[in-house]
Amino acid sequence: TSLIHLDVIHINDDEPEGSLEREVLIGSVLIPLRALESQKMLRQWYNVVLEGQVVAEMKTRIQYTFKEDMMHKWDSEAGFCRSMAQGGPDFCVGIIGVGHIGHHILDAMLKSGYFKPSNILTSTRRPEKLSAYEKLGITIGNDSSMVASRSDVLIIACQPNNLPHVASAVRDRIRQETLVVSLVAGQKAYCTSNSANF
Repeated sequence: TSLIHLDVIHINDDEPEGSLEREVLIGSVLIPLRALESQKMLRQWYNVVLEGQVVAEMKTRIQYTFKEDMMHKWDSEAGFCRSMAQGGPDFCVGIIGVGHIGHHILDAMLKSGYFKPSNILTSTRRPEKLSAYEKLGITIGNDSSMVASRSDVLIIACQPNNLPHVASAVRDRIRQETLVVSLVAGQKAYCTSNSANF
């Protein structure tokens, strides 16, 4: 079952913008997406979990506001996007940072058969190392801003020391409906509306 993952954060306005002390993770909430398939508005209590322990309860109100053509891209049973043959439109996945982890992600995506190479976009510091992927039809470059603006799912897999530069490049380019996944070791990424705050 596909899930909505919410991080509950305490923001300390007394700390400077961008500092690690400004945002403190209180816990996480997992909401099954299946519930939104049968109703436009969802009001329900959920557990807030931190390090495997329930630390609080939170009542959420979620309103179905996704565009129909966006929702049709997802196969809620499989948790993957639908191919054109299965009735779904083109679906772009962007990867920023194609090092060790990024290579594994690319290979897994190609092996799965769910993603057309032409719908995979990447940004990496050394695009010349990915010429073999480019020959398959994957977009290879070093323009993180372009990748962020065109992706339906954006995977951040850069090195931790490069995260501030990446965040600056993509912050105002991520679309509201884009799902952002951070695989940066030791860092948390929070995406709100059209901006990404790292």
